[in-house]
Amino acid sequence: MIRKLAHVLAIGLAILVLYSLQKTRPGYGEITSPIAVAGKAGEKLSGRNFELTVTNIRLAREIRLTAFGKDRLYSTSGIWAVVEAEAAARHESITLTSAAWLGPDGVRYASSERLSNAPGLLTVQRLEPGLPSRALMIFEFPESEWQGGSILVAPTPFLALENEMHIAADLPAKAAIHPALALVRGSSSTDWSIATE
Repeated sequence: MIRKLAHVLAIGLAILVLYSLQKTRPGYGEITSPIAVAGKAGEKLSGRNFELTVTNIRLAREIRLTAFGKDRLYSTSGIWAVVEAEAAARHESITLTSAAWLGPDGVRYASSERLSNAPGLLTVQRLEPGLPSRALMIFEFPESEWQGGSILVAPTPFLALENEMHIAADLPAKAAIHPALALVRGSSSTDWSIATE
């Protein structure tokens, strides 16, 4: 009788150990996910292949942009976040094709493709080692997602074990949401200005 009870306890203990291992060990997705490099807006973050500094974040309800000779107004049911940054490659040329806004509830909003003709977009620039370039990232998301949000930047959205910058936006609770921002082109792809309307 004691021997049967010992076998039942041993089996129960083995099940408990296996269950705890299953729940506490990271899954394959977590093991091969991007390696986060965390920081705040205004700080220079360095990863293995690139460096990035978010220099300014502006919020707006509309964006005005002159493209192909026409003045266009882009509106949204949420808000726009226009993020100015400075980026450079570290060892070899690179293009950072993944930029997203991570809301406080964990939802990712990829950089907007509606303004793909805006000047200086980070996701289309070729970065060279030692040559910092000005860049823009433009996001569109619900108004409830800007407080406590972060900017995520990586070489690609699918590359395992690559650095991904996690930049806390750190916007004040009463940050100004402008009625409109105008993106004005300069003489080159990295030359632009932003005017508040």
